[in-house]
Amino acid sequence: MLRQLITRFAEHPEGTYRGYAIAAFVVARQNCSKRRTEGPVPASFIAIDPRSSTPPFEQLRSQVIAAVRSGELAHDDRLPTVRALAAELGLATNTVARAYRELERDSVIETRGRFGSFVAPNGDSADHNAKAAADAFATRTEQLGVSPAAALALVTDALNRRSDA
Repeated sequence: MLRQLITRFAEHPEGTYRGYAIAAFVVARQNCSKRRTEGPVPASFIAIDPRSSTPPFEQLRSQVIAAVRSGELAHDDRLPTVRALAAELGLATNTVARAYRELERDSVIETRGRFGSFVAPNGDSADHNAKAAADAFATRTEQLGVSPAAALALVTDALNRRSDA
């Protein structure tokens, strides 16, 4: 449809360009913000286990990250409001708000004021943050005079201890 409007705009006699330009802008705007105008993504992929030792906000945060990584949530998908999601999951609004704050801090989602929360363009930035942490670790161990083999052994040991816990 946008191509048709542009063609009409190019072929039309002088003086009537403004209406076509406005219509072309409106159509382009609607296509670009299609996901934004749709309703929020249903929270059916989230399941909070009240018996788990993991806090509910962390369960919510990790499940949203997993949905972004798997592609279930795509760039610009609108998330439910804090209150709506809290009511749907039977959680306190502050619990959902904390999960959203941490997801925003990690650049997984972004909040656009009164429009709501959306999956950020870069989605899950865990790889980027992990690479930055690895670079910082490599720089620091080099400054301390630790050999690369010893530094790798330290990281492997730390990761093994965390997976055993």
